[in-house]
Amino acid sequence: MTYDYVSVQRQGRVVIVTLDRGNPLNALSLQAIEELTDVAGDLERDLEVSEEVMLVELTEDFAEAMAAFRERRAPFFRGA
Repeated sequence: MTYDYVSVQRQGRVVIVTLDRGNPLNALSLQAIEELTDVAGDLERDLEVSEEVMLVELTEDFAEAMAAFRERRAPFFRGA
């Protein structure tokens, strides 16, 4: 099956599932959640799969936004 936001690659018994909405924040939409749910159901039934890896494509904009957020919230991230 083909998906708009999810790609699935097999490398032997390992499956790599990648979410890429092409959006700077790559937020989950209803369609992306449905696609991930469909893939998870297929993988659960596949006896030849021993490991699943989930990847989310991040854009530079998102990485920069997260770095700025962490800088502002540094005490929180240090557990203070």
